[in-house]
Amino acid sequence: MLKLKTTQAQAQIIVAIIGLVGIIITGIFLVQAAKEPILLSIQLTQNANLTSVAQSATQVTSTLVPSAIQTATESNLPITPLIIRQDCFDQSLWMPYKKDSNSSTSEKGCLNLSTWGFFARDNGLLIFPDYPLPAGQFHGIYTPISNYITNSAKAEIRFKIQIEKIDVASDRSANIGIGIINLDPPGLASSRLIFYHYIPQVSSSNIDLNIGIDGNYDDALPYSLAISSSQEVTLIIDGPVLTVVIDGHTLSNIIKIPFEKRALWISYSLPQGGLMKANIYDLEIGQP
Repeated sequence: MLKLKTTQAQAQIIVAIIGLVGIIITGIFLVQAAKEPILLSIQLTQNANLTSVAQSATQVTSTLVPSAIQTATESNLPITPLIIRQDCFDQSLWMPYKKDSNSSTSEKGCLNLSTWGFFARDNGLLIFPDYPLPAGQFHGIYTPISNYITNSAKAEIRFKIQIEKIDVASDRSANIGIGIINLDPPGLASSRLIFYHYIPQVSSSNIDLNIGIDGNYDDALPYSLAISSSQEVTLIIDGPVLTVVIDGHTLSNIIKIPFEKRALWISYSLPQGGLMKANIYDLEIGQP
């Protein structure tokens, strides 16, 4: 009897153990099942976020690229033509002037003004007459402002000038004139200029500046240009008034322009035996 009871007790223990193992295994499955929805939820959330980011990136790209192309197309920035081309004074834009003659030779649509001492550079020119001059020289060239802008009543002319060399006899003088002339008729008789006036008796190393009215020296300006130095000048045309800005300083002089057909003028005057080498560069004509 004792043996049978022992066997029955063992069987009950085994059954209890098996039941406990079953409970543990069931618990493990339940825990795993509980974890899987969380992991699935996390995975779905991450995928949704990545999809959202990808869509946002696509939207940004599709927005920025067409916008950039549209801006470049609609801006239509004007291309400013060269006022003077290297080695070419375009005879459709520029006209020569001389007291005794209005003629000069031309080649391939370009004025040949080398015998006058004018040499074309990109948006500028070199003034360099033969040396020594066998006789006194006065030469000029001009171009209508209307060639470059639609409203010549409002314009800005900008340039830089450097006079590298200039030499004349002590009792003589020389000048370079830059400014506005009347086109009807052309010439200094009706003009408003800045004269770079070299008078060796006054100074051998500096060039005085004067306002030129109708070809005559008028007001002396409180500026000078040292030989080999450069200067930046802006001529502002506003209806009947010309304002001059030199190296950023606006002159107080009130310069009236009584004529409406206007042209940019550049000239020089040099006595017999004189020497002159000057660069006018960064020349621009625009609308203010």
